[in-house]
Amino acid sequence: ASWRWTQEARAELLHRVENGLRQEGIVDLGAVPRTRLVREQQEATLWAAPFEFFGGYESGSFTVVEACAARLPMLLTPDPSVTELGRGVAHFLPFPIQDEPWIGAILDLLGNEEKRRFYEPHQGKVAETFTWANAAKRWHDLIETLLGSVATPALVAVG
Repeated sequence: ASWRWTQEARAELLHRVENGLRQEGIVDLGAVPRTRLVREQQEATLWAAPFEFFGGYESGSFTVVEACAARLPMLLTPDPSVTELGRGVAHFLPFPIQDEPWIGAILDLLGNEEKRRFYEPHQGKVAETFTWANAAKRWHDLIETLLGSVATPALVAVG
């Protein structure tokens, strides 16, 4: 599925986010350095992402990996970039994004430690999958497979 946003829809979403940031107990950190983002995630109670971020290091499904590494309970939308990684480690709320279900889900998670910790054991496995050593091995194996499947027929054709 692909999502197309009109300028009006983007403006409405931005308005809702800005209004949400003006509530008591919510602090808008603005742009933060990477080291501070990691610290904030490690100290957070939950990670709520009612949309995926577009830009910098907050893009695609990497936010799911970071939240898994911090063992944060997550509330996500079923964006194609996060669905595969988030399956089994996060709570999903369907589109369209509506305030009441999100508020209810956040309050429910905040008030229920058992639910907050439900996915924790699986999150470590997701985070470990994306270590540099594991990523390098996957790339190496993929390239080796591709070269093997391409090189053999070429050698036979020349010979």
